[in-house]
Amino acid sequence: STRFVLVAHGLGCHLIAAWAVHSPHVDWVSAALLVAPPDLSPGQNLAAALPTWSPPILQTLPFPSVMLSSDNDTYASPEASAKMARAWGCAHQVLPQAGHLNADSGLGAWPQGRAVLNDLIDGIDNMKE
Repeated sequence: STRFVLVAHGLGCHLIAAWAVHSPHVDWVSAALLVAPPDLSPGQNLAAALPTWSPPILQTLPFPSVMLSSDNDTYASPEASAKMARAWGCAHQVLPQAGHLNADSGLGAWPQGRAVLNDLIDGIDNMKE
């Protein structure tokens, strides 16, 4: 059967979490890499701007996942990022002083992110052996 590795940034991370709760096709997904999800907790600025996204879905993902965040992301505090990673059951890597982990952060081709994705894919391959 065809299997997919999902990669998402920002609100896309929350979209994956919502999809995973409702989709009958979660078995199609081998793993997910979630990058810089914003804090959508009630009372946060982004939650007020996106009321239909709040409160966020914070249930354990039914597939292996890794979340990357920064300790100075303007859209999520380190505590909020850690809470999301725990709730989703993600392995969590915090990058020091990396901003929002996007093009504006000066990441360029971002080989570090690609390495994390490669490790995630290699882990899937090792589970099959």
